[in-house]
Amino acid sequence: MSIIRIAGVALIACALSVAVKQIRPEFGIYIPIAAAVIIFVYAVSELCGIVNTLTQRLETFGMDKGYLTILMKSLGLSYTSQTAADICKDAGESALSNKVEMCGKVMILSLCIPVIFDVLDMINEVIALI
Repeated sequence: MSIIRIAGVALIACALSVAVKQIRPEFGIYIPIAAAVIIFVYAVSELCGIVNTLTQRLETFGMDKGYLTILMKSLGLSYTSQTAADICKDAGESALSNKVEMCGKVMILSLCIPVIFDVLDMINEVIALI
């Protein structure tokens, strides 16, 4: 049922934006931004439950929570950069949109470097055993 609410918010915002753009084009961008914020807040509230479940599972298996932190930061960067890029596209700034997407990808890569090093260390340990 949650997706129906989200879709409803999006469709209402889309219709309002089209209507407002006909009267005051400069205000048409604010409605999709407000809808994106509402949907983002809802998604974050849903994500909290998922993070709690994953944290409990990691504790059960005795795994490092650092990987979950990296995953959540990467997810946040991904959603934030994509939303900002979409807003730029809606405003007619596709070049700026592309730069936001590129920067988001670079930042995600930089977050993943410790994981890459851990994987390389594990490969090195396996090779040393052979």
